[in-house]
Amino acid sequence: MTLSYLTLTSFDNGDIMRLLDLFMNIWLACLTFYLLNPAFKAAVDLLLPF
Repeated sequence: MTLSYLTLTSFDNGDIMRLLDLFMNIWLACLTFYLLNPAFKAAVDLLLPF
């Protein structure tokens, strides 16, 4: 059983769009928190030197 087979059988386009939408919402929430919270930003900058 390959990944493409799993993707074709368990996801339709609606599921993929919902998954992407959820991912974007989580990413935006994290980014907003990162930008608005200096202490959190400093901690992330220490963990991720780039």
